[in-house]
Amino acid sequence: MKPIILFLILISLQSTILAKESVLKISACGIVRYSFITNIANSFGEKNSIEIEIMKGSDNVVMQTLRNQKADIGAGCRISFRNNTQDESGIWPIQVAWGAMVFTVHRDNPINNITTINARKVLTGRITNWKELGGNDEPINLYLRKGKTTGAGFTARALLFHNHQKELHSKAIIKNNSTEIRQMVKVDKNAFAIDDIISARDNKNLKVLMVDGFSPTRENIMRDKYKLARPFYLYSYGPPRGIVRQFIRYALSKETQETISDLGLITLGEGRTSAKLSHLLNSLNP
Repeated sequence: MKPIILFLILISLQSTILAKESVLKISACGIVRYSFITNIANSFGEKNSIEIEIMKGSDNVVMQTLRNQKADIGAGCRISFRNNTQDESGIWPIQVAWGAMVFTVHRDNPINNITTINARKVLTGRITNWKELGGNDEPINLYLRKGKTTGAGFTARALLFHNHQKELHSKAIIKNNSTEIRQMVKVDKNAFAIDDIISARDNKNLKVLMVDGFSPTRENIMRDKYKLARPFYLYSYGPPRGIVRQFIRYALSKETQETISDLGLITLGEGRTSAKLSHLLNSLNP
């Protein structure tokens, strides 16, 4: 009996040590990291005495990090792809909130609104001067994220063109990430860019345009008046188990959904009341 008891004690001690040393690694894109994941991850870590490590990267990097099992959980703003060369079929997406894509310009730009039709024309190079939109006689400097499969690149193509492979303006100024684009819009009075409402709304040097006459407020998004809503996801590699499943359940809990609402996002419950938002998920799932 003594060897068995000793063995059980050793196993118990080992489990305790592992628990104390456990680290939950989360790979998150910039928009999700800034908008809600850092907040709820730190709260989860405090409640469960687990160290949280948040790694930075685009949605593509998030997916790759999960596939390579260098992260336990991913967080991003596009669905995982099934039918392309960057096969992500093993990655499970779980929606946790709704946000909104926006168009930004320099704060001194006289334009306040853009129609969906004209936004498409700017993005494809059919409108290249601000005077065509009622602004100054100046060229439009279009800034875009590199690649079609980043959260911003994919979402813009899917929402505006219903084609996530759509070719946009060949003369656009391409940047590696949204932070670089944001910095350019701050100083370029002729800039036009795609951003996320959470990242852009508190930046005094940027102006967020209305789209078809509606601002990206929570009320306008939920009432289907502002048309550029976007989902946010958590990801697991394969079915979520253990601490990963526990974290996802925490993100979907009433308490955390209330926190997500306080942070300015739209909760799953609020989203389900909108037939338009539910329908959007089909458009955003290639």
